[in-house]
Amino acid sequence: MQVPYTLSVFLNKLAQAGGGPFRREGEEFRGRCPAHADNGPSLYVCAKDGRILINCKAGCTALAVCEAADHATADLTYDEDEPWTELAAPVDASGPHTATGPLPTPSTGSAHAQLPTADLRHAVYDTLLAPLELSEAHFEELRRRGLPAAEIQRRGYKTIDSARLAAALDPLLNTHGRDRLLSVPGFQERGDRVVLPIAKGFLIPVRGPAGHIQALKVRHDSSHAGAKYTWVSSREASCGNVVHVPLGVQPPVALARLTEGELKADVATVLSGVPTVSAPGVSNWPQTIPVLKALGAKTVRVAFDQDGKPGTLKELRAAIHGLTREGFSIEVEWWDGAAGKGIDDVLAGDGLIEIVPGLQALVRLDDALYQPGPSLAGEAEPEPVAFPTDVFPPTLEAFCRQVAEATSTPPDFAGHTMLATAGASIGNSRALCLKEHIWYESPRFYSLSVGDPASGKTPAIDAVVKPYQSLQMRLLAKYDQDMSAFAQAGAEYELAVKENRARPADERQTLPAPPEEPAAPERFVAVDATVESLAPLLAANPRGLLMPQDEGVGWVRGMGQYKGGKGNDRQFWLSGWSGKGHMVDRKGQGSVPISIPRPFINVVGSIPPDMLGELDDHRSRQDGFLHRILFTFPRAQTGADWTEVTVSPESKQAWESTLVGLRSLSMQEMEDGGLGYRVVHFTPEAKQAWVDWWNAHAAEIRNPDLPVALIGPWGKLKSYTARLALTLHYLWLLQTAQDEGGLGEECVRRAIRLIDYYKSHLRLVYSRLRQTPEENRVLEVIDWVRKNAGQCTVRDMVRAKKAPTAADAKKLLKELEERGYGRAEHRPGRNGRQVPWFVFDPV
Repeated sequence: MQVPYTLSVFLNKLAQAGGGPFRREGEEFRGRCPAHADNGPSLYVCAKDGRILINCKAGCTALAVCEAADHATADLTYDEDEPWTELAAPVDASGPHTATGPLPTPSTGSAHAQLPTADLRHAVYDTLLAPLELSEAHFEELRRRGLPAAEIQRRGYKTIDSARLAAALDPLLNTHGRDRLLSVPGFQERGDRVVLPIAKGFLIPVRGPAGHIQALKVRHDSSHAGAKYTWVSSREASCGNVVHVPLGVQPPVALARLTEGELKADVATVLSGVPTVSAPGVSNWPQTIPVLKALGAKTVRVAFDQDGKPGTLKELRAAIHGLTREGFSIEVEWWDGAAGKGIDDVLAGDGLIEIVPGLQALVRLDDALYQPGPSLAGEAEPEPVAFPTDVFPPTLEAFCRQVAEATSTPPDFAGHTMLATAGASIGNSRALCLKEHIWYESPRFYSLSVGDPASGKTPAIDAVVKPYQSLQMRLLAKYDQDMSAFAQAGAEYELAVKENRARPADERQTLPAPPEEPAAPERFVAVDATVESLAPLLAANPRGLLMPQDEGVGWVRGMGQYKGGKGNDRQFWLSGWSGKGHMVDRKGQGSVPISIPRPFINVVGSIPPDMLGELDDHRSRQDGFLHRILFTFPRAQTGADWTEVTVSPESKQAWESTLVGLRSLSMQEMEDGGLGYRVVHFTPEAKQAWVDWWNAHAAEIRNPDLPVALIGPWGKLKSYTARLALTLHYLWLLQTAQDEGGLGEECVRRAIRLIDYYKSHLRLVYSRLRQTPEENRVLEVIDWVRKNAGQCTVRDMVRAKKAPTAADAKKLLKELEERGYGRAEHRPGRNGRQVPWFVFDPV
């Protein structure tokens, strides 16, 4: 009987644990449960829809059964294209299991409508790639990666040609049908058409163990603002986590390499001769286990990127343990990261690679992960606090919880996004006064949700943002209709003018005024993150914008700082977070810049934990950008069972009505003549609650026990507390239909609860970040100053060996002041001369 390889491994483990023999009963296998004294047998196991299902009639949980069989619960799933093997029944503990059947090969039959998923993807993608060619520029790029011309041609990389891809769609529709084609990742419905939207770059075929093309990946051109690599995928059909096996790798292979990145695996296989399997991200290395076993690998050589990130190091450590438990002999390839981040870079550059046995590699990893220092690295990972949904009014709390249940996610993703979206709806129409004439806070948020690719964060975020986007789409659709009517009226008017002129002078009629062109619709949702695109939108729409970003990393990489070091886009986002006026010079504007007196853009997006380090400035300048981002990082459940729970029409309507109500808040004319905010003040009780929180927060920052790496983000939380209080004030106000009045004490206390929640999540995020040597030096000095009564002189620093010379000490203290960690003061010395002091005062 043919069964998924994952099931055969699990059944043999159960048999080895004393549960055998397992006999087939229909689609199930029945045997004794190793988790209890079973005389039944009472354990039933089967494979269905990509999952291994376990049912013990005595009530043992799946976790208990897996622990008794020494099997990871994460390995109770399998991919559609996983090799199937012939299973001899009954399964007993007579010896280790070996696969007897050959790996499947792509189907070549003509019954396309009946093709299984794996063969359908291969047939469609193979047809798509056939008419495409590889441009000279992309060919040279691959040659620079070390691939010979023959291998480039053999592996099927192709330059994206929109015209040729579009021409291939009709034959594919005729062959496979609309519904089947839409089940292939990448294809989308646009009205009555099927489209395949892909940005510029070249395509990398991602293959399964049998040579099937199971997915396509795009290596984007340098002009692309987002991530370098993206999957050809769609909301209708996700490509999933595909383990890439380079073309030509066939079992048995005694030695296999495990890396991350499909092109990297191709290059490493060709340059070294070692078959190299690619995991779809370092955190997904467990997905490669069935493939490595199907290839017959005995030794696995792990070659993850040498980027020094704690997340990568932790996954490497977990991979060594996990692969060893699965029976593999482990080696780790170690090299100097300065020679190249990836294994392909080092191989192409003939760099020195050290082969380190698994145990020795674990010692190195422990040294790298748990070295003492002033940052958060090495501390026990903090447990994040649950999102306090009751800060919302009851109807909105119900919406938040229903989105969470419907998407099988914690409420954090929905609640976090609701706050930023509500803040965007208020926009520049309101600002909370913290200090008269000096400090006002509008509800600006840079919000990112951190979660693994399978955590469900994107559906939860989309469920919150979609109603706001729908409001925008309705406005744009109305504008299109008005423009069509205007064009028709204009044509009719021109005809009337022409006919009137043709009449004798005494017969000419007085014509009505020509039709007026409809005003451009208000924009409040942005798509393009470049400053060149945002500047005119912000100038024309003073209320502000919401900018949803599927990939937070793409938002950051798209900034001008990542375009060869040119441009000041990053500075725009730094000042935009505070609402500081900005002027933008762009080509085509002549000598007149675009003036944006009060920029307002709320960003909502997501990011995988492994990519957090990409948010830092590529030049390692700690400019405070990362500190401006408000993160949520909940313990998200993966692999949840299907649920029929959805969002009720009442809850959906409550959220939509709230957004409309917030957008109806009027703006007023400012001193500069532009539209801006009305000022909101604390009530006396709220002001006292604010002052009490401020003082406690300031004491927390001064406390030597606070990790120095958190001082920067803790400093930004004072603004976020005010912004959260203002947002909550109007969310509750709309539910009661009261006059605006002052911001009350209860909303301040709700905001404080949210800040306590965010502090726990920021601790978790910053525990995953790697500090640069320059940053560690600064953090070490700050830690010393804080413990030295919070102040010091240049002489104190030199005596404490925090700086080699007085000039170095002055330079370092100036840097600390510029970063906002404190201020410089001059005090009289013993001889009457003024002595410079540095006073730690980040608040």
